[in-house]
Amino acid sequence: GVVDGECKQTVEQLTKIEARNPYLHPVISKACSNLIDRKCGAESKAQDGTGVMECLVRHKLEHPQGSKGSMNQKCRTVVEQWQILTMQNWRFSFKFKDECKADVQEHCDPKPKKKEDVIRCLVEAVATDTVEEQRHRISKDCRAQLKFELLQKHSNIKLDPALEAACVEDLQQYCLYDKGEDGGIECLKSQKPKNLKKECRKVLFQE
Repeated sequence: GVVDGECKQTVEQLTKIEARNPYLHPVISKACSNLIDRKCGAESKAQDGTGVMECLVRHKLEHPQGSKGSMNQKCRTVVEQWQILTMQNWRFSFKFKDECKADVQEHCDPKPKKKEDVIRCLVEAVATDTVEEQRHRISKDCRAQLKFELLQKHSNIKLDPALEAACVEDLQQYCLYDKGEDGGIECLKSQKPKNLKKECRKVLFQE
C-alpha cells in the first residue's frame, strides 16, 4: 500500500541520518559510549560525528575478539548489526556514499542499491584500470573508501552474502566447528580446492 511505501522511505531517510551521526542512534551511542570517548574522540568532535561509525568499524577490524583493547560484546554486536544493515543499501554508509556517489553515477549502470553490487562495479573498474595500466577512472578518495569496504567484507562472511550463499554446504561440512570470528572465510580458504563445491570454489576464487 501507499503507507508501506511512505513508511519505508521514512525509515530509509532516518537510517541515512543515523549513518551520518551515530549520536542519533541511541543503541550504538549507549553500547559503545566508552569506546567512542576513548578512541573516537576526534571523529566525534568533527563534522557532527560523521567519522564515528567508521572509527568503530576500524577498531573492530583491528582488535579481534579477545585481543587487548577489543570492544565489549554489546558494542561489537550492535556495530556488526549496523554493518549487516548497510549491506541492504550502500547509501547507509555515509562516508562511502559521500566519496563514491559521483563514481557510481558515472560508472555503474543500471544504478545498484545493494552495497555488494556497488562494490563489485567499482572493483571491476579499478581492477581493469590497474591491469591495463591506464589512468584510474575511480577517484582516489573513493578508492580509499572502497579499500575500507573490502576490508570489512573480507572480515566476516555475514558481510559477503554471495560467498555465504555459494558455500553454505561447504561451511556446514568443513567449518562447523572452525568458524572463527570471520564466520568461516579462513576455514574455507584452508580447504583443498577440489573438496569444495564448484560454485563455492568459483566465488571464493573471485574474492
